[in-house]
Amino acid sequence: MLTNKKKYDSLINRSPLRYSGILTILFAVSISFFACGKTENNSQKVIARVDDKTLTTNEMKIIDPNGTLTADEIRTIVNNWIEQELLIKIAEEKGITRGTKLQWQIEEAKAEVIINELGKQIRVRSNSETEARRLIEGELEKMKKRSRIEAAPWLVK
Repeated sequence: MLTNKKKYDSLINRSPLRYSGILTILFAVSISFFACGKTENNSQKVIARVDDKTLTTNEMKIIDPNGTLTADEIRTIVNNWIEQELLIKIAEEKGITRGTKLQWQIEEAKAEVIINELGKQIRVRSNSETEARRLIEGELEKMKKRSRIEAAPWLVK
């Protein structure tokens, strides 16, 4: 079953630091979309606001779960978040966010982060790369059986 050994190498051997730029972009985008419909309550305080978007204490706990950031680092994160929100607003006003190519890139970046996390979790459960590949292949086969898959690559010219 392990005929495609190299097929899963990128999933198993991904470095989280390699995707830090994508993670930064995704963080900004996900916070933007996540914060849109948020109602504020007593359990989360708003740290920063740009129009209807908010950065809350709960989101800062995601960034710094152990509370080890210094006041200067927190200020930098907040200022960067504000700047990112403003840049996103500029892009929205210019119609950039409605582009099909950008939406595709966002979905690809999102998939990359999710698959990276899956790879990390599988590596934690595995004693070796071989075992990790077997786990991935097993999970993939189960998902294929449960999913409706259709493909027509010949339609692309």
